[in-house]
Amino acid sequence: MRNPTEMRARGRSLRPRAGFTLTELSVLMGVGVILASVVAADLDQARMKLLQQACAANLKQWGMAIDLYSQDFDGTYYMGGTSSSLPWDDLVGYPTMVTNVYLPYVGGGDVTQRIRTMRTCPFVAAKLTQAQLDSSAPHSYSMSIPSVRWGESPFGPYATLTADKQNNYWPSLKLVRNPATYLLLIDSSHFTLSCGGLIATVNGIPYGDNTPPIARHGGAVNCLFGDFHVELVSSNKVAQQAAINCAIGEPWFEMN
Repeated sequence: MRNPTEMRARGRSLRPRAGFTLTELSVLMGVGVILASVVAADLDQARMKLLQQACAANLKQWGMAIDLYSQDFDGTYYMGGTSSSLPWDDLVGYPTMVTNVYLPYVGGGDVTQRIRTMRTCPFVAAKLTQAQLDSSAPHSYSMSIPSVRWGESPFGPYATLTADKQNNYWPSLKLVRNPATYLLLIDSSHFTLSCGGLIATVNGIPYGDNTPPIARHGGAVNCLFGDFHVELVSSNKVAQQAAINCAIGEPWFEMN
């Protein structure tokens, strides 16, 4: 007959072992870190996508405002001037400046707050204080200064649109040759944009943020075009447009 003590010892040795070895714990921790990094990357991509879509929504709101305004004023729209950036502001006007003509067209509710939301890319707005957002400085979008054809030759030189005596510009959408390729607004680091300045506009360092516009949305920028559609434009396409000789007509800036 076996010794009861020996049998109890044997039984204990056959029982499942409790806990994990150090190696097993290391493997589990490694798997956990990998899963956490994957989830974090997915969340970051989702956040960036939401910010890009919110930025595009801002431009769509500006497109609606410009469209409604132009319908009331025979196709013209206000792009501001060298002395002010009033299209972006919630100001009621100064003696020597034009009142922000888009205030009646930006929708209902508090138009001041609406303008302050529409004028700033959400990627930038997330990094600014409320005081900065309420100031007139942090504008995230540029209006382009159109180039207009002059002379007889279709490939002749182009002149920049002429400002009025108060340095304000009133381009006419009726003169746009190809509205779907005519740049109205671009996610940028400047207030106004001339032909040849695309690279500087999307690669520059904007107010209140150290992230170039081209890097906010994964190497692309949101653009509003003359037919009022919004498009996420890649850095490659921006570079291709910037390489076009403005003297023979840049489609993004060109009027008849």
